Amino acid sequence: MNSIIDIENAVKNLSHKEFSEFKEWFSDYDQKKWDDQLNNDIINGNLNSLFNETLNEYNNGKCSKL
Repeated sequence: MNSIIDIENAVKNLSHKEFSEFKEWFSDYDQKKWDDQLNNDIINGNLNSLFNETLNEYNNGKCSKL
């Protein structure tokens, strides 16, 4: 498969059972990729500015209980 179109066509040709299995696999794969990216962002400090801004607003009483 050299392109998105090839992948789309392959997915379109899956049986109902195969498509259900693919959806489950893809959902798990997507969640893992998201978790990996989030962990990398945390390790690399990419979220530090957001954390500091949030902590500052909390310390200045700009937050309320949910």
